[in-house]
Order: sequence, then structure tokens, then C-alpha cells
Amino acid sequence: MKSTFKIALGGVIAAFCVVLMFLTAIVPIGSFALPCIAGIILLVVSYEVGLRWAVLIYAAVALLSVLFVADKEAALLFTVFLGYYPMLKELLDRRIQNRFLLCLIKFLLFTVCAVAGFFAAIYVLGIPKEEFEINGIYLPWVLLIIGEAAFFIYEICLSRIRIIYLTNFRERIFHRIK
Repeated sequence: MKSTFKIALGGVIAAFCVVLMFLTAIVPIGSFALPCIAGIILLVVSYEVGLRWAVLIYAAVALLSVLFVADKEAALLFTVFLGYYPMLKELLDRRIQNRFLLCLIKFLLFTVCAVAGFFAAIYVLGIPKEEFEINGIYLPWVLLIIGEAAFFIYEICLSRIRIIYLTNFRERIFHRIK
């Protein structure tokens, strides 16, 4: 594949992902859904032009999101986990054959990223710790449990989206380019 096509596709995809990240300030559920969609789009890029290009696009979108997107929580979610995880999931699924070990690694990775995101929200974004407590219940523990359940659903959805893309859409979209 020509490098001009890779550069053009990378620019268009990066711009589209940045627009999705800007929309997080407008769409109410966008803080969670739109960074997920942007990460899935980067997975498609990794299939079509390679993982290195996808990682470069991720880095550009993450940097632009952190600098310019109004919804800093969405930018943080994309940067800390949702932007690169679909690509990392693909690598882990290919290399680790033991299902239990694979699930353990994925859930540990999510937990580490969630905890890192929590501390980044407090110390980088300046959200006071008191904001995470309601009626004496310290919410980060509750949110982590809910997040683990949401991650399980996200994992299933990513696997299904991957299959649908590779079997139904890939040939339709890129059949003339290669």
C-alpha cells in the first residue's frame, strides 16, 4: 500500500477521531461512548495500514484531546484506556492462548488503568476527593466494580465488532484500494 494513502487515511481518521472527542462536550452520553468509538476506529486503521500507523494516530488524537477537548474526563478516558485498548486487545488475543491468563491480564490492565485515571483526575485535573463521596460512601470502589462489569461487556462488544468488520465490511470498504 502506498505511503501517500497511509498518510491520507491517517489524517482523515485522526481528524474524525478528534471531532468525535470534541462532540463529547455536546452529546450527553458522549463522555463514554465517543472515546469507545474512536478507539474502535483506530482498530480498523491497524488492520488496514498497520499497528504502527494506528499507534501514531492514537498518540496524535490523545495529545489533541488532552490539549483542546472541553470534556477532560473523556479525553482522559481515551488517553488512559479506550484509545489504545482495542489494538492491545488484538495483540493479546493473538499471543496468549490460555483463556484464564488472558482474562486475568485484561482485567488487571483495566484495573490499573482505572486507578491511574482516578489519580490523574484528582492530581492532574484537580477534581477534589470529596466529589467522590456521597452519604459516606466512597464511590471509587463502587465505580470500579461497575467499571469491571462495563469492561466485560465492552470486551464482548469489541470481539463481535471485530468479527463483523472482518467478515462483512472490510472487503466492501477497501476492496479497490489494495
